[in-house]
Amino acid sequence: MGIISDYIKTQMKEQMKKDENIVYFLVNETTPFKKIKKDQTYFIDENKNLIIAFDEYKLGPGFMGHVEFTIPDELIKAIRKQSIFQTYVLFFNPPIKRYRGFLFM
Repeated sequence: MGIISDYIKTQMKEQMKKDENIVYFLVNETTPFKKIKKDQTYFIDENKNLIIAFDEYKLGPGFMGHVEFTIPDELIKAIRKQSIFQTYVLFFNPPIKRYRGFLFM
């Protein structure tokens, strides 16, 4: 979720730079956006893109309305690769123990 949250923060900053009418709660706010939640609203659109959705007032003032971010497929692939690697390390790579200078698995 950290990778997706970082991507969303980057998109927020880029949108605010491009358009002065776009305002997101990132800093100096009572409830700045930090990361997406485990139960974050999302859906898959007709083009099979992952869309992360936020209710009104969650990321910015009310005039921003409901906000959605499309997560690129490359980012999803990177998350999958990271997840597969972590699974391998945790379950298939036994811990290495040292005993009198010799390595035991």
